[in-house]
Amino acid sequence: MRRILGLVLLLIMMPCLTPSSAEAKIKSDYNNFTNLRTYSSTYRDISSFDYVVLTKNLPKEAKDTSYLLSFGVTSLKEWFFFSSNGASIKIDDGEIQHIPSLRTNKNYIPSRVYPTLNTSTILDVSNVIDKIKDAEDVVIRVTFTNQPYVDYKVSIDQLIEWKKLISMER
Repeated sequence: MRRILGLVLLLIMMPCLTPSSAEAKIKSDYNNFTNLRTYSSTYRDISSFDYVVLTKNLPKEAKDTSYLLSFGVTSLKEWFFFSSNGASIKIDDGEIQHIPSLRTNKNYIPSRVYPTLNTSTILDVSNVIDKIKDAEDVVIRVTFTNQPYVDYKVSIDQLIEWKKLISMER
């Protein structure tokens, strides 16, 4: 009887034990007005970030394909302001390359109890996407203006998903 009860409890608790970041799936969207196909891979609550998103934008002309990498943080006590200078990427222990920042955002949500700051950065990774496609190890140094930098190591599962996203066509 105890074994059966233990098995039932294990089956009930199993979804709670699965990490949310492992449930990322590639999502597709199409905008009829701009004729733009978008693929995105979102991982949530991973490392020091609330989300990490790789997006592939496929306009009608495939030669204009772009790749954007976004990081976001929601802060209650210790605020993070992303640097507008971009980030650095190291692929397979190779040369460190600069990733330009397209935009940084700040959204302050006032509250007497929990004042919150949502911040994010959008980086253009189009210049390194061919190297990511063949990579086995990727580390991204994300910099802030008011906090120490964070070296974000892309997990194997995430890298496999990014490679699938990169290979997707219209």
